[in-house]
Amino acid sequence: MDCKLCYSCVLVWMLHSLSTNAAPGQSHTNPRPPNFIFILADDLGYGDVGYNGGRAHTPHIDTLSRGPHSARFNRFYSGAPVCTPTRGTLLTGRNHNRYCLWKANTPGKKCRSRSDDFNCPAQVLLPDSEITVAEILQKEGYRTAVFGKWHLGDLKQLPGGKLPSSPGNNGFDAWKVTERSAPTSTPNCACFDKSLCNLGHYSSISPPPCTNYHSRSPGSDTLTAHAEPILKDDSEFVVDLFEEFLQDVVSSQETKPFFVYLPLHGVHQRFIATSPYDSPYKNNLTLSTEEIDYFATVTAIDSAVGRVRDMLKAYNLSDNTMLWFASDNGPENGTPGETGGLRDRKGSLHEGGIRVPGIIEYPALMNTNLVSDIPIITNDFLPTVCDVLNIPVPTDRPLDGISILPFLSKDAEKRNSTIKWAFKIKGDFNQGRYSAAILDDNYKLVANYSKGIFQKAALYDLSVDKSEQSKINFLLNYKEMSMYTKLTKELEEWRQSVEHSASECLKKQDT
Repeated sequence: MDCKLCYSCVLVWMLHSLSTNAAPGQSHTNPRPPNFIFILADDLGYGDVGYNGGRAHTPHIDTLSRGPHSARFNRFYSGAPVCTPTRGTLLTGRNHNRYCLWKANTPGKKCRSRSDDFNCPAQVLLPDSEITVAEILQKEGYRTAVFGKWHLGDLKQLPGGKLPSSPGNNGFDAWKVTERSAPTSTPNCACFDKSLCNLGHYSSISPPPCTNYHSRSPGSDTLTAHAEPILKDDSEFVVDLFEEFLQDVVSSQETKPFFVYLPLHGVHQRFIATSPYDSPYKNNLTLSTEEIDYFATVTAIDSAVGRVRDMLKAYNLSDNTMLWFASDNGPENGTPGETGGLRDRKGSLHEGGIRVPGIIEYPALMNTNLVSDIPIITNDFLPTVCDVLNIPVPTDRPLDGISILPFLSKDAEKRNSTIKWAFKIKGDFNQGRYSAAILDDNYKLVANYSKGIFQKAALYDLSVDKSEQSKINFLLNYKEMSMYTKLTKELEEWRQSVEHSASECLKKQDT
């Protein structure tokens, strides 16, 4: 028998065992706890995917959205309108302002001219005091991993007393990540030879800074940088790391379930086309070079989703894996990214900044395709995982998400709690200007604050005005006046709760 064929047979048999053997914990539908995977795109707009009318080719994502075991949420929301805060909400189930994750983790002004982004201190980071879904799953006997863009703090101790906030400190056994954004093509090229960099439509500006992938073995203080230039699309590389993880699970005959978080760099700037993902676009004379770069990067994300699902099927893991796909916020300003007609873009609490593509696949529970208009948010991931495993959520701190399992099982047709956001708080709730929003089914209130004082708000009915073009004149309608009053009051109570939570991390920052 051919040796490769023999090895493949053994590999599939072992993975079949992995999908069926008993392990700690209990799911609702299977004696063995399910695996969890969350694929998070970066700056992917609501209208960028094919099933929402996007111009990019996304056949794998479109197929996933129509699958017999999938739920497509037309109102899937990111926990914030920018990247770092949303990543915090996904892992903690809590609004990012509760733990001082105010904004994107970008280098300070004094550091932006440096050639090595890795040595720039983080401006914000995920505190070790937060309980992440990875930490919860570790305690339940899961093997945990993250590959891609971390963006939640520094990976090593830096001058000035900044503490690291690495994946290893937040519940991940295996990890290989960048600290911040990297180009979507040849992502670490500047760490080796800048002539290797694929610059795409950025060719008229300087090459990117050195942004490399780093990892650290459990129990070790030594960081290891990726030793070779990555001469491919970043999404492809991230899925290569996922494949290596699966092969390691099998070769070690590991029987633990796993949680893998795959935060991709695409389609954040610098988005650059890589072959073969540019093939649907490169000969289209109606597209600009920037559009070709953008759409090809979206197609690379799509291919990554397809590869992950193909691996799960090949290894007989699909039936007992809950797969989530979403984006961290709406499309960046000034890019070809599409909102599907929604108002505003990244950085805004209007729909275009926070409503994103969102799909969940869970064959162990779902047998028919579901297309839902129930609003859900990245904050819901942690409570949902706990509900699937029938374990308690953390009770020593307020959560801002709920389990969406009843929506998947069709036991509930409406969300009975509101969704809330606040953005551009700069470390002090009583200084500066910031915005907040609250969503109650179809009614959405967007409010402005100045120095902690409520200034004004606009009320929208998204069932008839999803683009938020017409503010409701609630003075003419008692029902809508009551809704305005209710939402304004609830938003203010929540804002005070968030301010109370943040007081702890603010104290630590002052010491």
